[in-house]
Amino acid sequence: MLRHRRKAGGDGGMIRDVFWKEDERWLVLQLPSGERIAIPQSWTDLPDECLPATGEIPEAQASRLVELARYCRSRRPRTRQKKSKPK
Repeated sequence: MLRHRRKAGGDGGMIRDVFWKEDERWLVLQLPSGERIAIPQSWTDLPDECLPATGEIPEAQASRLVELARYCRSRRPRTRQKKSKPK
């Protein structure tokens, strides 16, 4: 990883995620030490072709959110409320 002709990390890492921040693509890299860092793609020498595609598939479709909420609610454990005895 290079930044302004200075080394800013190790020689390599595994790409764990790609996201956009403002108008720039960022990478989440896992370094050989296990540490994860987020850096702009412009700090690397990686060409666009070797990165996962982003923006082509929506992460969540609005039309499916209600269905997802119902599913999540059905998976929650139900707790019984104890009735209090009158004194």
